[in-house]
Amino acid sequence: MPSRSGFREIEHTADWAIEAWAPDLEGLICQVAAGMYALMGIKACPEPMVTHSIALSAEDRESLLVAFLTELLYLAESRSLVCDVVELRCSNTGLCASLETKPIDRIHRQVKAVTYHNLEVKSTPEGVSVVVVFDA
Repeated sequence: MPSRSGFREIEHTADWAIEAWAPDLEGLICQVAAGMYALMGIKACPEPMVTHSIALSAEDRESLLVAFLTELLYLAESRSLVCDVVELRCSNTGLCASLETKPIDRIHRQVKAVTYHNLEVKSTPEGVSVVVVFDA
C-alpha cells in the first residue's frame, strides 16, 4: 500500500469496488466514503456548508461501515447533499459523526447500494483495510 491512508478503485466483474486502508477504523471509514464519492464523480456546489450529525449502531465493523455509507447515499439521493467528515468517533459497533454538507452540483455515476459481498474489515500490521463492492 502506497501510503498510511488511501483508497483505489479495483476491478470487479459487474459492479464497482474499492480497496481502502488506514491506521484505524475511523480513518478507514473516511477513506471508503471518499472512495465512494470519487467513484460517483460527485461535484459539490460552492455554497456554504451546513453541519449534520449522525449516530449509528450495528453488530460489527462491517455492518457499521455499510450503515454509514448507506446514510451518505441516502443524503445524496434524497437531499442532494455531499458530506465531508469533520469529526468521527467509533467503536466496532457504534459511530457518531459530525458532517459538513454541501449541495451536489453533479453526479457522474449513480451507486444503487453498498453490498456485503465478501466484506471483511481486516486488521493489518499497518492498521485496517477493506474491499467494498458497490451495486451500480
